[in-house]
Amino acid sequence: MSAIPYAISVSPVVDNAAADGPYVRVGYMQDIANWNPLNLELVSDYMMCYLMFSVLFQYDENWEGPVNDLATDYYQVTHGTGNMTTYVNITDSAYFRNLANPSDTTHQLTASDVAFTINTILTHPGGAWDIYMKDVTGANATDTFQVAIDTAYPKGTIIEDLVWIPILPEYQWSTLGDSQILLGKKADWLIGSGPFVFEDESKGVWYKFKRAPPENYHGSIDYGAARTVDIEGIIYTMYTDAQGLALALNDGTEDVVDISGQPNLFLNTVGVGSLYPVIKQTTNEMAIIDIAINAIPEDFTTTTYGLGNPILRDPIVRKAIGMTLDRDFIANSLMFGMPLIADSVIADTGGQAYWHKDIENMLPFDPAAARTLLEGAGYRNLDTDDYLECDSDSMAVLEGWADVGDELSFRLEVPDTDPSYAAIGESWVGNASDAGIRFNYAARSESIMINSAWYKSDYDIWVWAWYWGPEPIGTLSVWETSQIKGGGDNCQMPMGPWWYGPSNASESPTGEPYSAYDESLSLARRTVDRDARKAILDTLQQWVYDSYTELPPIYPNGLYAWHEFRFSGWGNWTQHLGRSISSDLPWLWFDLQWNGGNQAPVFLNPPPDPIQAEVDKPMSVTVTVSDSEGDQLNVSFEWGDGTANDTDTATAGTQSGVSFTKIHTYTSLVLPPDSLMLNVTVWDGTPGNVAIARSTVNVIPEPDSVPTLTTPVLTDPDARAYIDQMTRWSVGFKDAESGGDTGAGLRFTWDWDDLTYNSTLYQPTTNDTEVIDVAWHSWSVDGPYYVTLWVDDGSGLAGHNVSVEIPYDVIVNQPPSAPAISSITANVDVAVSCWATSSDVDGDPLRFTWYFGDGGIAVTNSPAGTPGVMVVSSPTHTWTTQNTYTVDVWVDDLTGDPGHNVTASISAEVGAQDTDLAPSSLGLVATPNPSYPNGDVTFNASAVDTRGDALTLYIEYGDGDAAVATTLGGSEDRQYSDFVHAYDATGDYTVTLWADDGTLGNNVSLDITVTIQDNQAPWLILPSEASAFYNTTFVVTPAKVKDNDTADVISVWYDWGDDSGSASGDPPVYNGTHVYTSVGNKTVTVYVNDGTGITGHNVSGTLTVTILENLRPTFMGAVVVTPDLDLYQPGDTIMFAVIVRDTEGDMMNITFDWGDGTSSKIENIIGAPDTNITRFLNHTFEEGRSEAYSVNVTVDDGQMQYHSVKHWVSTFVSISVEKEEAGISTLIIVGIAIVAVVIIALIALLLMRKKKGEPKAEGGMEGMAPPEPPPPTT
Repeated sequence: MSAIPYAISVSPVVDNAAADGPYVRVGYMQDIANWNPLNLELVSDYMMCYLMFSVLFQYDENWEGPVNDLATDYYQVTHGTGNMTTYVNITDSAYFRNLANPSDTTHQLTASDVAFTINTILTHPGGAWDIYMKDVTGANATDTFQVAIDTAYPKGTIIEDLVWIPILPEYQWSTLGDSQILLGKKADWLIGSGPFVFEDESKGVWYKFKRAPPENYHGSIDYGAARTVDIEGIIYTMYTDAQGLALALNDGTEDVVDISGQPNLFLNTVGVGSLYPVIKQTTNEMAIIDIAINAIPEDFTTTTYGLGNPILRDPIVRKAIGMTLDRDFIANSLMFGMPLIADSVIADTGGQAYWHKDIENMLPFDPAAARTLLEGAGYRNLDTDDYLECDSDSMAVLEGWADVGDELSFRLEVPDTDPSYAAIGESWVGNASDAGIRFNYAARSESIMINSAWYKSDYDIWVWAWYWGPEPIGTLSVWETSQIKGGGDNCQMPMGPWWYGPSNASESPTGEPYSAYDESLSLARRTVDRDARKAILDTLQQWVYDSYTELPPIYPNGLYAWHEFRFSGWGNWTQHLGRSISSDLPWLWFDLQWNGGNQAPVFLNPPPDPIQAEVDKPMSVTVTVSDSEGDQLNVSFEWGDGTANDTDTATAGTQSGVSFTKIHTYTSLVLPPDSLMLNVTVWDGTPGNVAIARSTVNVIPEPDSVPTLTTPVLTDPDARAYIDQMTRWSVGFKDAESGGDTGAGLRFTWDWDDLTYNSTLYQPTTNDTEVIDVAWHSWSVDGPYYVTLWVDDGSGLAGHNVSVEIPYDVIVNQPPSAPAISSITANVDVAVSCWATSSDVDGDPLRFTWYFGDGGIAVTNSPAGTPGVMVVSSPTHTWTTQNTYTVDVWVDDLTGDPGHNVTASISAEVGAQDTDLAPSSLGLVATPNPSYPNGDVTFNASAVDTRGDALTLYIEYGDGDAAVATTLGGSEDRQYSDFVHAYDATGDYTVTLWADDGTLGNNVSLDITVTIQDNQAPWLILPSEASAFYNTTFVVTPAKVKDNDTADVISVWYDWGDDSGSASGDPPVYNGTHVYTSVGNKTVTVYVNDGTGITGHNVSGTLTVTILENLRPTFMGAVVVTPDLDLYQPGDTIMFAVIVRDTEGDMMNITFDWGDGTSSKIENIIGAPDTNITRFLNHTFEEGRSEAYSVNVTVDDGQMQYHSVKHWVSTFVSISVEKEEAGISTLIIVGIAIVAVVIIALIALLLMRKKKGEPKAEGGMEGMAPPEPPPPTT
């Protein structure tokens, strides 16, 4: 097998629906990840691929060779330029075909197909075969059945490399675009030349392969009986429960099982109480349990790749970890002494045994010594938890990988699909703890382990497995430096004593990242002599071990078992490893023979899988089974909930198929992972002839979505209101079940937090219609309030009274601040710009009224503004008489409230026209104010000098910094200058502006306050609950998203809880949309980021979303046939009655496939939710036949995409119609009879006319014998 991690499927189990006698039934625990023969990933992918596709060469049943497959012979020529050409002659008896026409010989496999396959791999890197095609430069067909394959040098492993390459039909694959070559393929699209063709599948449940006709399989033609498949086909059934897999062998459901990784079950369950003698075989696989440590250097990492704990780059840490691994305990206790203890990454088993290197300087198991080693390397217990931390002299701190105090804490992850991985991981945690190392153990899904841990190198330490082929260079290619990349195989580090990374790759011998390991591996590829090549590969194995990043504890066993009740010829797998069902070699299938005998019954129509039953509602299950000998069938339905089994018996019609229907009610909710198992067992009375179909049963509540927020809560005013101010509140919700005459409606209840409530019930005319509720409220007492909105759908179900809580402030309107008036000096008859400021915490509009002391008045108005922001009033006034005047300024917020018209006064000095007066009316405006630390504040400084002198403006910022600027002068108007300053820290700063016109004593000042405050985090309010339907667009609308800092740019991100995320829609709604493809509960996390980068400013909230199933329609009981006969005559009218029901009341269609090439459909059946509907349809079968007609009745609701189970509910009924005798047809006989009667009548008439006689009373006409009856039609 290629170098691929061995992982186990979590797909749903069970269905032996397609099983029949001559098909070998294989029980397996790893589903198929990729059908594309150029991009195989898992062991199961390889197995299925080589059933359908041929190769040039293949290994024999001992994993030795290779031997010929398509190839008939080969020879090699080394050219003077140093390159080599391998000429391969191939058979002329291979053809591409599939199930549609397995005997097709129109597409012969030629050398052109071989060359096309190799060149396609070379021009489309990234698939499964890159490492095997390394240094292959091209291929071309030299004639119809000879291909020339060029390599850059005499490559010693070229024949072993070609073993893996499945030959593709050029006529099919050449139609694909480049981007499609490595994409996933459907099994029924594939066309190969192998010993089997793909026949059928129930994805994730079973896969069926049919034998290719021996006369159209080159193996049979070229090699005779030694490579001829005698079995009819193979059915692989995928199990997720190892216990169920073991029992399936014991009860005869499966012929053979692979139960690897389950030594306890293998030893103590398999074969115990079995109906037949079970043969168990243990193999030493060419594989390792793969303990990998992520030490990828920083030079190779990116923001999305190489995301392990950098402390693991210290080899001392890795060495210490290796010293906590108890290989002996794993092999002899956890695995019952069955596997071999490992040292090298090349196993000491099978075809790899010759290449195995006995590793030198193996690490001992000694956690105490590991702790001492770490403490000496600068890792010590700096707190009190007994785990070690990085100290200042550790490599991790010195290299900048970690800080002092960072703990030696690492993720230890395993796939959740094989208990042996978990057993190793769980047992290791305590040993590591003894050395001061914390392991955070977790079992991850296979998809996460592949796509994140493996392809992104986002892990610290994992326990997994690699399964290899016998040729070691392909194995060791995993650790090439070129594989340290996203999607690459090397998730650990460059190997060997030296290496070049991306930062200095230009200095390497290749101009790319490169290592001593790569250089030696390249040399090994060029070394033809086997022993010399092994010497090089021994060094590489030692280097991998010495990196302490690959610590295989054992070489795993293959654990297999079979019985010989139905098939013989299994052979000895312990001695011949290439015969096992997981080997991907064909030798087993060439030798198996069907034993004959009375066959077990089979399911024509098994129970659906999985089954979704609603609690406390009757559900109907129908199965159709047949027995090839027509034996009496006994059926038992075991419901899995502890209730008694339902049983039944059929004595007639079993050869063509009989249906059994049972109705059952589950009374308790049962949801994944605690699903029930329905077992339907059928027995024909012969010992061992049992068929079992299993279905996973989830008992769910009636789907009812919670009310969904559609329009955010809007308030007017937005965030606060005044005492007795009427406020407006609005919000939108909808519900999928609350509309129409039967819906309970939506009730909106506002709890104002002052012991008062508003409640309104709406009755939408249709479901899923938005209801907008508007409420009004005022408060009589100031203070913070928490307004809670409740929206109830009337279902009475928990969580269906959705709530949203909104904080809201009620305040007392405050008066404006007393005006701050800048000093005023003026010359008579010169207009002076005056300056006063005020602010209002409510942001009310302000009116400034100036009384200049000489009878003059000025009024300025400022509109409503930002609360607390300074407002400027700067009217111009001219005094005509020299004097000292009292200037009064009043500021009114126009609320009319007492005390809200405030005043201040200042003396204005008015001198003669030629008097040199000090500057006056200083103005200073800070923008923005308030501001944030390190944010620029612009100070607009100004002053008036009535003589037009140039002014020196000096500003003290209040934090120790100051600045100065000079105006040009020459104007009696206001003179300006801008200053820009940033404050480092928060606080209130007094800023002083000085203005000096150069005359002694003419220096005046003005103070203002600048507030520097922290940027506030945004805030988010979500509804309390939400629900979605499977595969339907789901929309989350936050109740409120807001940022008090108006300049911030908000972004909203949704983590949907299913390993996916997306950005929100546009403001101000910021809703998120998603489609869920699994049912259950998900935690949605919503992030609101204000873009400042400040810690704590990416706020989040969570929302639990229940993903509901739109339930498929179902049959209630069996199809009723009228009249109910064992045998019908051709032309009889038969009435079929079916009862169907749909939980949601969806429009339904019933389709009848009559089995005679015709079909009928009853469409657009409308009924109330959860109500039985009966429909009738008549049909006439015009012809009789020896086998019964199998009528398939299907009910659908037209919403396949919205169901998680992708098949409609079907049921079968068997109809037997009498077949006519061979010879003259009934119609001809009837025609002859009619003609005979007519002739007799004419003769009788003539006789009557001639003799004038009367007809006889009996015996026909006078002078005539009675006609013979027609022959029987039975």
